[in-house]
Amino acid sequence: MIDLEDLDDIAAEVADIMGNGNLDLSNLNFSVLQEFPDEAAPVKEEKTILVATPQLSAPTVTTKQSVPNTYKDLHDSADGWISSAEDKEALMDHEINQLSDLSLEIGFPGNVDEIMNALEQGTPVPIPVGSNSVQLKLSFYMDKMPHGIVDKQVAGIGATSLEIDSKRNSIIVFPTKILAYNKWQRNKTKLLYVGGKINDERDTTSIKEIQSYLSDDKVVYKKFLVVADSLYKLLQIIGKEHYKDYFLMIDEVDMIQSESNYRPSLESLIDHYFEFPPKNRCLVTATMREFSNPQLQQECKFNLSWKDAPKRKIQLYYTDNLDALTSQQIQFLPPTEKDSDCLQFYPALQEYHQTAAR
Repeated sequence: MIDLEDLDDIAAEVADIMGNGNLDLSNLNFSVLQEFPDEAAPVKEEKTILVATPQLSAPTVTTKQSVPNTYKDLHDSADGWISSAEDKEALMDHEINQLSDLSLEIGFPGNVDEIMNALEQGTPVPIPVGSNSVQLKLSFYMDKMPHGIVDKQVAGIGATSLEIDSKRNSIIVFPTKILAYNKWQRNKTKLLYVGGKINDERDTTSIKEIQSYLSDDKVVYKKFLVVADSLYKLLQIIGKEHYKDYFLMIDEVDMIQSESNYRPSLESLIDHYFEFPPKNRCLVTATMREFSNPQLQQECKFNLSWKDAPKRKIQLYYTDNLDALTSQQIQFLPPTEKDSDCLQFYPALQEYHQTAAR
């Protein structure tokens, strides 16, 4: 509380500070302060106004928990390797997310037939002579493709062939026409190519052709080999209510990731992928890359690793004429390698070149 005896001094100090100002404090009445004792002096409440400041938060993505694979997703049955019915059921429901240290080939003696005959007949077994080997495919280890993102790590191990031979309806998506067409040539009566025109023998797939194939009772398991750009056309005919009856396999997904920049129709491919049930879809690649889609980051993963995977010798060349360079390099190959299966990919290289030029 201000002492009234000091008011004159206070007024003088204020007047001195104000200098030549017009403020006159000599007649100011401070008696009003006497009406409020120290303990009852009113306190002026200050109201605090809270202003909501918008906060920028990271978008949240709602994702369902991934559905793991079980042995039942890889094998049609446990017959032949488990005798107990109870053990079969328990194992088939057991979760599995990888197959490790697989062999790409198996070796055997050159006179294996003689050895097997001797074992069957109970006669002396001949001494093994020579050695042969055979390349093993995925079909040696499983009956059908697992669901989710499948990292096969090695190309040419028969992933596509495995799904073609599986006992279920399949839609297998390829990044290019030539890859789908080459697989279709394997069995033109039981498989259906769905895509644009290849040559005079294989024209653009029509709606009528797809409908006729669907109604063909002779084809027990429908196998569509689809060019990525034509998937929407096929799905429109099949109908969403029947997606649960098919397994969707998108092959060489790393190529599709790379080409989606100049092939707009590929951008919707992953949207169609998620329209299928979790156990009815898979993405396959031998060259795993990071996925930017947050839903794919939550997708179930299945890894294959090989203990004798071949090491590839890769050389980089700069050229503005892909066809000429490829032809030149083929001429440099030894005669024993000119008939190699790897040269079957040359038509695909030509198509990539033509697509990129458009």
